[in-house]
Amino acid sequence: MSASDPDILIIGQGLAGSLLAWELENRGCRTLVVDDHHRGCASMAAAGLISTVTGKRMVLQNRVDELLPVARTRYRTLERDLGIPLLHDMPVLRLFVDETQRETFRRRQADPDYDAYLGPEASENELAGLAAPFGGGWIHGTGYLDTRPLLAALRRWLRDRDRLVETAIDPAVVRTDGKRIRCDDLGAGRVVFCDGYRAITNPWFRHLPWAGAKGEILELRLSGPSPLPPAILNWGNWLAPRTDRTFRLGATHSWEPLDEQATDSARQCLLEDLAARIPGIRAQIIQHSVGIRPATSTRQPLLGHRPGTPRILIFNGFGAKGGLLIPWHARAMADHLCEGAALPDSSDITRYG
Repeated sequence: MSASDPDILIIGQGLAGSLLAWELENRGCRTLVVDDHHRGCASMAAAGLISTVTGKRMVLQNRVDELLPVARTRYRTLERDLGIPLLHDMPVLRLFVDETQRETFRRRQADPDYDAYLGPEASENELAGLAAPFGGGWIHGTGYLDTRPLLAALRRWLRDRDRLVETAIDPAVVRTDGKRIRCDDLGAGRVVFCDGYRAITNPWFRHLPWAGAKGEILELRLSGPSPLPPAILNWGNWLAPRTDRTFRLGATHSWEPLDEQATDSARQCLLEDLAARIPGIRAQIIQHSVGIRPATSTRQPLLGHRPGTPRILIFNGFGAKGGLLIPWHARAMADHLCEGAALPDSSDITRYG
């Protein structure tokens, strides 16, 4: 390997590639990030929600007691080092869609595992102005991450350190002689693909259980007859206040076609759903964003190398929960790359052959 070759080549500068590069660089590992100007990057469209109790059945996020402290520490460190606000703590007001959900919430309240994350049911005053005939309940440990400013700041950080190449890499040109990696005219000790939904067609990793989903989000300026509660509203879709007095509303899920085209049908569906939940609300659309989530059928991230190719790795598959999942997994991936530590069994791709 030449003296100029990095230890690790990272393909993709979304949230996964950026946080892995940060983790590795701060351990003294020489990295080089290759990114084609965020083309197709789901992190640029993502709302960055940090959720602890999720889904229709309001299930506690697996390993949340480990994931949440690592995520909070990482983002607070980045805020300090980059000099920008990133993580915004904010409770979730979950609006129950039927009596079954209200009863489920009450059962969860009785489970000690949920003590740190479930608050009381919402009062009538807290639900004022909302169409919530079955009531609602408070969820804690939640908030959102400003992904776009974070990625922009980390791009500058990488560029200033001469750790960024702005180009596209075709995974099919990646080659290894057992000692090093070659990608066109780039060389490295190892390569880690953090290429988001494009991994579905990556010849090294397309055999993995991908389940990409297209999501559309609206950025809105809202006005209405009464102020909204200072919380992220969730009723299946969600409405998240932003620091600049705007809101984000999302998100749709579709599987065909997996393209990055904004659709009138998704916009109309989101706005109609918002109007039904908040009577009298008026919405001005600022931006309509589209992203393809790199989700998996197992709902677990995908880390590691395919058997027989230890120098070609993947760090991907975080779906819609990247803001919470990536910091902990980036630490585990860095432990593996730098110290040879075992990867988490739930995410290690060697099981797929």
